[in-house]
Amino acid sequence: MYKLMIVEDEALARDAILKMIDFARHGFEVVAVCADGQEAAAAYFDQNPDLVITDICMPRMSGLQLAGLIHESGRGTPVIIITGYDDFNYARQAIKTQVASYILKPVTPGEFRDVLTDAQKKLDERQTQALAVQKAERQLHRISPLVRDQILSRLVQGSFDPAELGEIGQEIGLDFSAGFYQVALVLPQHLQADARRLGVNSQLLQYMVFNITQELASDVQQITAFQLPDGRACLIGAMPESTHLDQTLRSLSQRIGITMRQALQAEISIGAGHLVHELPQVQVSFQSAQQALDQIYRIPGQTILFAGDLETPANPVDLSFFEEQVILKVRLQEPNQLKPAIADLTRAIRSAALSQAEIRFEWNRLANRLLGLLSIQETCSQIPDASWPPTDDQDALAVFDRRLQTLCLQCIACLGGQRNRENQRLGLLAQTYIKEHYADSQLSLMAVSNHANVSLSYFSQIFKEETGKTFVEYLTEVRMDKAKELLRSTDRMLYDIAERVGYENPAYFTVAFKKQVGLSPRDYRKQFGTENGN
Repeated sequence: MYKLMIVEDEALARDAILKMIDFARHGFEVVAVCADGQEAAAAYFDQNPDLVITDICMPRMSGLQLAGLIHESGRGTPVIIITGYDDFNYARQAIKTQVASYILKPVTPGEFRDVLTDAQKKLDERQTQALAVQKAERQLHRISPLVRDQILSRLVQGSFDPAELGEIGQEIGLDFSAGFYQVALVLPQHLQADARRLGVNSQLLQYMVFNITQELASDVQQITAFQLPDGRACLIGAMPESTHLDQTLRSLSQRIGITMRQALQAEISIGAGHLVHELPQVQVSFQSAQQALDQIYRIPGQTILFAGDLETPANPVDLSFFEEQVILKVRLQEPNQLKPAIADLTRAIRSAALSQAEIRFEWNRLANRLLGLLSIQETCSQIPDASWPPTDDQDALAVFDRRLQTLCLQCIACLGGQRNRENQRLGLLAQTYIKEHYADSQLSLMAVSNHANVSLSYFSQIFKEETGKTFVEYLTEVRMDKAKELLRSTDRMLYDIAERVGYENPAYFTVAFKKQVGLSPRDYRKQFGTENGN
């Protein structure tokens, strides 16, 4: 039975309303009858009715003001307006205060019953929804897996106080006083592709992966599987011996991989974090598990990687040389030499232990440089697409390799239409040859032109057009740049440096260096050498 409040300032109208309808038959109990809006406002908060029927024009407080007050209370009580004024402005104001119904006097019993029936239906729906919410809230606290997943997700992500786990650790299935802890992550290598093949959406596939992971983990004591908010399956182990925990988790990971291939024909990747000795450090194990997944591409064919199994390179790897080789093959339009150059670059990236995000950054930087080669081209009808392809492939390096080969071949095709490409090719060929043979004191324009297989006079002209310098000027610049580098970064004797940059006579080297740089070699080393802190 719903509680009803009636507000009407005219006594005859109030009596007519009460006699017109059998409210109890429609599921309503009249708990208050008020003569004006102000009286009704007090009764509303006292009686807390489920429905209010009110006139518009009343002394002290109008029906619209009362409806506004009820709306602002936030209780959501529906209000039915009854008025003899057929005025659209009143209706518009009533809509603003979220009035449930608006009817005009005189009201017939049939109209009134229809309005009450509609109001009762809406109240029934709201009550059903409220009961459903209450039921869900009760179930949330009764269904331990949901609570467990939430608690463990917050624990590994560092937003749950580990001290609170003592009370609920037994329900979760872990001994949080064990001594050693380790986290592992499980996810499909090709989430979207596998989902399409299986005819399911990606969320359902993630849940299928979690179900298999959970089923296998349930057979192993002190290792629990749970699902992170982003859908990934996660394992957390707690054992008194670190070696036993590591071995158990490795064995479980292998069984998960085999079962996934048998049940779903899907490859998965598993990354396990470092063993930690204190519960608050579980977040560190979780983070290193994510890093292991990020580095799994470094071992071709590997699907399981533990954080401690892969060493970080002792020295940083300089990728610039390998990048320049790829750029050079494109500029020289040598597609046959392109694949080996890209293979060298990908090997260098693997050695550098770049993260998946860093590989995508490397792609963007190199792709922009390749597109920069086409900026002056008029013969390329369509600029190649240099965006990172939409893919869920966990091996970003494999995607990088395939995509770079395609882009480079597209750029070579565009460059092939350039009218002066042959001159450019010869100029680049000469510059490369000089940079590779500058240490040869006998290096000459004749030697370079013979290497390029063109006449000396023609080559001399092309070289000046392409570089803006004569052969001697360019060679001297290359040699002096290398000499400056050696002076800055080494303590080699001047005669040794002179020989290394192609000068047999150290005295002549000193003269040439001062003329080119403005300082003698000794003064340059004093000013810019590493021993001075530069």
